[in-house]
Amino acid sequence: MFKKETFARFQSLLALLLLVVALSFSTDTFFTVDNGLNVLRQISINLCLSIGMTMIILSGGIDLSVGSVLAFSGAVAAGLLKNGIALPYWNVFLDFTVFGAVVAGLAVGLALGWFNGFVITRFRLPPFVATLGTLSIARGLTRLWTGGFPITGLGKEFGFIGTGHFWGVPMPVWISAALVIVFVVVTRRTRFGR
Repeated sequence: MFKKETFARFQSLLALLLLVVALSFSTDTFFTVDNGLNVLRQISINLCLSIGMTMIILSGGIDLSVGSVLAFSGAVAAGLLKNGIALPYWNVFLDFTVFGAVVAGLAVGLALGWFNGFVITRFRLPPFVATLGTLSIARGLTRLWTGGFPITGLGKEFGFIGTGHFWGVPMPVWISAALVIVFVVVTRRTRFGR
């Protein structure tokens, strides 16, 4: 006999399956490989962010700044790749490769994450409050860095990371799959993860 509790537990999954079946019959392009790969590509960024967020929630915290930190890190990477950076005090101009720009963007995200952790642990602020402040800071820094304009024309190599394909599968899917594997290994096989 089908119990009410079982239905309540799986109602979201059943609704999704019903939606997939309905859309599959209503259009020719929904239940295709191309559409499946497109959906995977679109969810890959959120999947990468959710991995980090899962680690934070498992430790009893919350991070409201993740979207703004992502935007600022991406803007820094794009800006450095396109324009480089001048250091007039030392009379130096630094030009960045794709790898260098990506590393710089990751370093910015790491620094803002460290700042969140420092403020939460050192000043004993609730994570909600600390990361709400970082959200505003990162959003403002993004606006200052970009001047409110999109950064375009970054070249084919950089574009390949977000729009390229490897063995017919979008690169963001490969990147998110690799991060999921690392996350599973860390949470199940390491002392830190446990």
